[in-house]
Amino acid sequence: MAETAASPTAPDPVTPSMTQRGVAEGLGTMVLVLLGGLATVLSGYSPLVTALGFGLTVTAVMLAFARLGHVHLNPAVSIGAALAGRLSWAHAGVLAAAQVLGGVLGALAGWVVLHGFATYDLGFAPSFFGEHMRGANPPGELALWSALLLELLLTGVFVWLFLAATDRRSEHASMAPLAVGLAFTAVFLATVVMTGGGINPARAIGTALFSGVDAIAQNWVFVLAPLLGAALAGLTYPMVMGADAEALPGSGFTLPRRSPAATAAVQQPDWNQAHHQSAAQPVEQGPIIQDGWQWDPVAHQWKPVEQAAPQPRYLGDDDGRTQIRP
Repeated sequence: MAETAASPTAPDPVTPSMTQRGVAEGLGTMVLVLLGGLATVLSGYSPLVTALGFGLTVTAVMLAFARLGHVHLNPAVSIGAALAGRLSWAHAGVLAAAQVLGGVLGALAGWVVLHGFATYDLGFAPSFFGEHMRGANPPGELALWSALLLELLLTGVFVWLFLAATDRRSEHASMAPLAVGLAFTAVFLATVVMTGGGINPARAIGTALFSGVDAIAQNWVFVLAPLLGAALAGLTYPMVMGADAEALPGSGFTLPRRSPAATAAVQQPDWNQAHHQSAAQPVEQGPIIQDGWQWDPVAHQWKPVEQAAPQPRYLGDDDGRTQIRP
C-alpha cells in the first residue's frame, strides 16, 4: 500500500529553502545583467533604453520568483536588508555570492554573443567614469569624488525604496515588484550617462571582467560606494520608519517593534524602579506590565509583552507549594 503520510524529514513545500533562494538570486541576476547589458550596448548607451532594459527585467524577475519571497538581485540590497534586521548575515552572504556568480555568468553570455559582430571590441556594458565615459553627449569627464558620491547616494535611495516597497506593513505589498522596477529605472536614467548605471556590485564585477583593464581598475568605486550607501539605508530605514517585524537572529540590529501609532512617543519604564517592584511583589501577583513592556524576573530585563517569558504561579503556602506553569 502506498504511503500517504508525508515524510517527517521532507522539506516544507511552502517555505523556500536557502538553496532555492540562492538559485533564484543567481539566475535572476544573470538574466538582469544579460538583458540589461545587451540593451545598453546595442542602443549605444541610450539612457532611456538602458533604464527600461534593466528596470523591466527587475520587475519581471521579482514577479517570476515571487513565491520565494522578495528577490534582491543586488548585494547592496542584501546588505541593507541584513542591517535592517530582515535577513541574517549568513543568508546575506549566501545570496550575495549567488548574485556575483550570476552577474559574471550573465556578462560572459552577453560578451560571447556580441562577439558575433566581427568588429565588436567594446566590452560588455561596464560601469565607468572620467575619460572612459560613454553614451549620448556626456557633459564631460566625471571626477572620482563625484562618481563615489553619486553611487553612494543613489544606491542608498534605491535600497531605501526597496525596503519601503517590501515592508510587511505596506497596504500594497503585491505592487512591490513594480515599485522596485520603477525605482531601478529612475536610478538608471539618472546615472547611465555619468557612471554607466552602477548601483549593483554584482553587475559591476561581472561586466568589468569582460571589459578590459581600465574597467577592472575602476571597479572598486562601483563596489565600495554602493555597499556604503546600502549600509546607510539599512541602518536608517528602521530608525526612521520603525521595524516592520522583530529583527531576525543574526541580523544587524534588534529593534523593538513599534506600535501602529508610530507618532506617539513610547517611554521605556524605569529599570531600577521596576526591579525593586518585582522583588517586593508577592509571588501570587501577576506580571509587571507598563507601556507595552513586561519585566522578566528571570532575565532581569524589560521585554516586549509578547516576548516576555511566562511567570510561574504557585498554589499553597510558603512551606509546601506546588509550581504550576501556564
